[in-house]
Amino acid sequence: MIERLRGRSAFARLRADGVRADHGLLWVRFLSDPSLNAARVAYALPRQAGPAVIRNKVRRRLREIVRGLDQESPSGLPTGLYLIGTKRGAAQFSYVDLRISLEACLAKLERTEP
Repeated sequence: MIERLRGRSAFARLRADGVRADHGLLWVRFLSDPSLNAARVAYALPRQAGPAVIRNKVRRRLREIVRGLDQESPSGLPTGLYLIGTKRGAAQFSYVDLRISLEACLAKLERTEP
């Protein structure tokens, strides 16, 4: 199950203690929090990514990718806080390209977890 990441304090915790992974089109900042019931996710798309229509399209794609990854994994995404962001030009790439990049970021985060 995926929930929405909200609140200034959650973003402050994520910035202070979170681990970041980059790959191609995307970056992901993650902070493990076993006390949560589900993964909490937020998306950061800069204005340089394009007009609102394009940014919303990319956000919807990312949301669907995260939902799919959560359902495909037997235990779902690890509980914690996630901030998923795009780099310039991410709007030009397909759903498959975004998924590959997100999977690579999550794999890097798994390797850095203690």
